[in-house]
Amino acid sequence: MLAVAFRGCFRPRTVPYSALPHMSRQYKLRCISIVGPPKMVTADLSVALPETVQGTSVTRELDGPGWYHAKIAHPEHTQVLLDHVLEKEKTTGGILSKIQSIDIVDPESQEDPNFQKSDNYFKRSHVDPRLTTYCAPITSLLNYITLASHSLSSFTWTSPYDWPMKYGQRPPSFWTALWAHARTLSDLHIGFYEHELGRTAPPPPDVTFPALTNLRIDASTAHGDNGQLVEHIFKNSPNLERLDFVYPGCDLYTCQIQNITWDYDFPHLKRLEVRGWDFNRRTFAHFLTRCSNVEVFTDGVDYIHSTPEPEFQSKPQDPEAVLPPVPLPVTAFPNLRALCMNTFSRSETRNLYHWFDPQAARPIQHVMLGGSLSNMQAIANGKQLKVLEVRSTNIKDWRPTPGALSYAASELVTLLPKLPSLQELALGMDSGCLNYSYRNDDGSEEVVVVPPMNVDDLKHVISLLPPSTQIRALRLWDTQADALPQSLLDDFYAVPASLEYISWEGKEKRLYRLEKMEGTVRAVECEVPRQRRQNEWRTEDDDWLEDRILDY
Repeated sequence: MLAVAFRGCFRPRTVPYSALPHMSRQYKLRCISIVGPPKMVTADLSVALPETVQGTSVTRELDGPGWYHAKIAHPEHTQVLLDHVLEKEKTTGGILSKIQSIDIVDPESQEDPNFQKSDNYFKRSHVDPRLTTYCAPITSLLNYITLASHSLSSFTWTSPYDWPMKYGQRPPSFWTALWAHARTLSDLHIGFYEHELGRTAPPPPDVTFPALTNLRIDASTAHGDNGQLVEHIFKNSPNLERLDFVYPGCDLYTCQIQNITWDYDFPHLKRLEVRGWDFNRRTFAHFLTRCSNVEVFTDGVDYIHSTPEPEFQSKPQDPEAVLPPVPLPVTAFPNLRALCMNTFSRSETRNLYHWFDPQAARPIQHVMLGGSLSNMQAIANGKQLKVLEVRSTNIKDWRPTPGALSYAASELVTLLPKLPSLQELALGMDSGCLNYSYRNDDGSEEVVVVPPMNVDDLKHVISLLPPSTQIRALRLWDTQADALPQSLLDDFYAVPASLEYISWEGKEKRLYRLEKMEGTVRAVECEVPRQRRQNEWRTEDDDWLEDRILDY
């Protein structure tokens, strides 16, 4: 699928394929968004596409005024479309100079039935040749834009780990074409294929990124790879405002990404997300102390101090592992307003007691726990906290056993009365992660299915809220859960006086406003009351900050 976004002050509409050749030239291209095997590009939508291209439409993006997407269902017509773009450029000119961004998103596609894996396919040295072919039109487009004396402001090419071409490698010609746009890029999102990072040379020394404010790098497949390409980008991007960096989470020293120094200063950085294993942990800890303007931090860095197993003691070891840790000082992150703890290790340097140290007095208003619940009571020091999310739990973590609360419920009951400013509570109650199957000795298959979130779980969670609570919104989610019955919505449970909204996020996501009249409560479906922020750091749809119901 190909998506092309373009600006204009026009009402949203859908244009069928048959109308494309007759579209007015007022629709000028601003963004190319390529969804599918990245071998299809187009530009000005007034190009008369060939009759062989079917399934094409133009639709307006809902989250941006005047943005449109053209979807083309047949990626095999890539070269035809590119030829039309170039022909249009020759006859009318000015098309290539209006392209501002290219967005390539690899799909969840099926393996090509005609592609035969060789014996070397799963070896580290293997390079899938198909990606070189798919990359050629993208490289051509980048070069054509440069030849038109123009330069991109945004480029995205993600690389899902489970994509059929995960062993691909983009050729040097692609990277050369991309680096030609480096000085004007304000947004760059790059994902690397399996061991591609280690096989790709860093940019030349004169390539810098002075305009880059939003950088997202997914190097999660770079196990043991040389990270000099990433290091070069970090060293030459002095004006970053957002940095997302994902790298391998393996605890083996030889499996970790190499040559990342953490010797950077980003004085304008406001949002930081880091996920992986804590290699060079002392230098990383010192890097964090220099992030004084960060307002949103996602800490997905794991580390467990332990003696290597005997079979690994002869392998190279992390030279910093024997050094004492560097705890988070109270002066670090003085402007932090949102914290996501996405780690399961019991950090001796950055646990919740460090983050909520009363001496630090950080202005944290939003916390998401995506890992361990240990030290959860430290959050009681967060007197400004407005939103608490617990995402790492499942349905069994909340269901009571006969005569006793679960561990998670007990922790919550103890914590909530100590959070006088809390207005929104969100709890993960996933059941699908607990379902499994196994095969008996006689060959028959047994399937174990945990009952999903239901009305009894909702009633139980409401009972955990203290009577004097100031919580206004409650969110519960389990993608296996059925919708709430109408009978309950018409005659809802008794709730604390402050509770105004229930978000029930099951097979369908529904938000209800609680209407209280004469001792009765009704739940009426409604829209989210807060205004969603537009294009702040170009937030993703799955941005954890954007799931909340209320403003703060």
